[in-house]
Amino acid sequence: MERWITRDRVPHRAHRVAAADLLGVDETYLWPTVVDDPRTVSAGRAEMVEFYPSRSAVPLELWRSLIQRATESVDILVYAGLFLPELHDITQLGERARQGCRIRVLLADPNGAAVRRRGEEEGFGIGLAHRVLLSLRYYEPILAIPGVQVRLHDTTLYASILPESEAI
Repeated sequence: MERWITRDRVPHRAHRVAAADLLGVDETYLWPTVVDDPRTVSAGRAEMVEFYPSRSAVPLELWRSLIQRATESVDILVYAGLFLPELHDITQLGERARQGCRIRVLLADPNGAAVRRRGEEEGFGIGLAHRVLLSLRYYEPILAIPGVQVRLHDTTLYASILPESEAI
């Protein structure tokens, strides 16, 4: 540990993360040079399984597979998420819940500021709010199934990260 401090050495990633967690700070606070270190950047990219520039670029079979393989939970955070009912029968989510898988869907509040702002930014006004309402209708048949939760949020969303070891 002395070399980390007196010799300006950067510890291995596992040690950086453990020390930062212990101190309750981000590792870049303790070792700012890791942000630009080519080895760190390369290691971070090596941990990524796949990158899709947009949700629509994700193959439909991958979405289906993630839902079908889920055993513990399916967690979905979207504005309207109409792609899910369009590519995957919502009753399949209900079936996953019946088999003990927790299903949590967080849709945008159609009356919220985030939906209004996104509608303005993308030039389709209240269209997004209507899409959310339509999505809510699609989920109605499974709402009474234990383990299924559909809630509303008022958050701005622009990116998703899906860990390989977890379902959506």
